[in-house]
Amino acid sequence: MKQLPMLVKREFWEHRATFLYLPATMTVAIIAILLLIVLVLQTGIQMHVNIDGDWGRTDEFGRTEEHHFESDTVPLDAVLGSQLVGLSERSMSYRESVLDSVYFNLARVFLVVLWFIVFFYFVGCLYREREDRSVLFWKSLPVSDWLTVVSKLAAGLLLLPAIYLVFVVIIHLAFLLISTGMALNQPIDVWATLWAPANLFGRWLHITGYLLYSTMWCLPLAGWVLLVSSWARSAPLGWVVGIPIFVVILESIFTRSAVVTDFIRTHSIPALSRDKVFVSDSITELLVAVAIGVVFVMLAIWQRGKANEI
Repeated sequence: MKQLPMLVKREFWEHRATFLYLPATMTVAIIAILLLIVLVLQTGIQMHVNIDGDWGRTDEFGRTEEHHFESDTVPLDAVLGSQLVGLSERSMSYRESVLDSVYFNLARVFLVVLWFIVFFYFVGCLYREREDRSVLFWKSLPVSDWLTVVSKLAAGLLLLPAIYLVFVVIIHLAFLLISTGMALNQPIDVWATLWAPANLFGRWLHITGYLLYSTMWCLPLAGWVLLVSSWARSAPLGWVVGIPIFVVILESIFTRSAVVTDFIRTHSIPALSRDKVFVSDSITELLVAVAIGVVFVMLAIWQRGKANEI
């Protein structure tokens, strides 16, 4: 077991472009876009809207503050400023729901990319070492097949999500700081409007739980892709996709049920919903998924023991 951390580290260095550089680039790009938006707002850009010329809001004393804009244009910073003021006047639960949508959509970008990276990493991780014949070198070392396969599984299902979660934290903090800077010149309580309802620590724990649940939920897919990667002699992606499609077709022809089809479709995407983490009625299905995934992983370990170069 002492070899496992070193093997996982090896996977990281061999795939650091997708493990580290890709999410880092995404983070820099998103932060740059947010800063560009702030810069544009500071220039006083005008936005065309359908208004009648007068725009206003009601203050806390019931007085209406009216603003007149010529034609159908208003300063964009005025519109966003009014939205921040309006947000500050709403209840805490409303502010939490609005910010929850914003923060989860920021995280969603990383979660979608993460799913594709994990999938294609598993497709090639055992196939490429046979294709380039490096499997002969690794087999000459005193490292068991089960440690090798488990290290790749841990790299894809634990290390990769952990790295992407770090960048989600960074982008959340960046958004909070940038939005705070935009709100400083508005007559609002910045803490009550942006910081308190953000609930960042709780949000990060929620995303962590969601990732762990999704890891177990999609273990059949991960195990299946690893198994195919361990024995396919060409086009592993074609086998990964083609065999399940063939099984689905056979089920539709010879049976009137769709049990296998529904299972494949359901467990090919991360979790059912971010709001259904460890729901009681899905625990049984989750345990079945984990069991099937473990069987696939064990078959991948067995097949890797027989593998030679392609």
